Amino acid sequence: MDYFSSLPSINYFAFLSCRLRDQIIKLNDEIFCDDQQNLKNIHDDLIDDILFFQDIFSLKLERITYILTNCLLFYVILPFLCGSLISMTKPRISISVSLYVFSCLIYYIKDENFINIIFLILFEENIIMSVKNYQVEKTRYLKGYYFDWSQQKKSNLKSFTNYIGMNFSEPFLKSLVLNNNSQYHEIQAIVKKYDKLTEENFEINNNSDINFDDNAVIQELMQDVLGKFSNSEFDVMAIHHQTLSKATGINIGLTTNNIKKGSPLYVINRMIKAKLNVLFIINSYY
Repeated sequence: MDYFSSLPSINYFAFLSCRLRDQIIKLNDEIFCDDQQNLKNIHDDLIDDILFFQDIFSLKLERITYILTNCLLFYVILPFLCGSLISMTKPRISISVSLYVFSCLIYYIKDENFINIIFLILFEENIIMSVKNYQVEKTRYLKGYYFDWSQQKKSNLKSFTNYIGMNFSEPFLKSLVLNNNSQYHEIQAIVKKYDKLTEENFEINNNSDINFDDNAVIQELMQDVLGKFSNSEFDVMAIHHQTLSKATGINIGLTTNNIKKGSPLYVINRMIKAKLNVLFIINSYY
């Protein structure tokens, strides 16, 4: 649970959600094109993704269900599907496609809490009117997300800023030094420093390993890595971590304040609790 609830692995649930969003866009575009020759394949891919979500929900792992539900609400359901229903301008997808995807979610996903949330979003006036708060374009692109295979192959060219921002965690920072196989010159400089530290440690203590359990060493390593960023780059990384924390409902990376209180489930829960005195799956996280 710790592994899937922290960077880099927690990105997986955001990526799944963004993939579903892109599948919906492809379905919408195919429906309104002239030939529609790929319609069946695109539709089948969409259903496969939804069935995969059902597989995850069926595991009955509360924290994973919590993260996945938040991500689906944050990246797909609130700003995208609901957004098309209430938009005063031309939405990215048609209302008919949005309603069809809602029907697929309700039909294929059997998790009772998730289905209850969908119904409440659609039919509880206070919630549907608050959807506009999630229609900001900040969810348009997710750092490091690639939908097409051709783009995925290019992902190795990500900048040092993206590389650290996507993976920032103590285990990851340790692995940078221990594996010593990074392509980034910023990391190579840090590796040289810690190789020297290892050699000195061996000479003094006859031990070739750095004691990475020492909190001071970990903090020094973190400062070395973060010191490679300019102020603007650091701000970009911090904002990415804050957005992902809100999307998942779990504080990650450089996020220190309780930003998960802005997560979709937290907001919906407060509104429902105030009106109906109902609590869903988030009760153990607040």
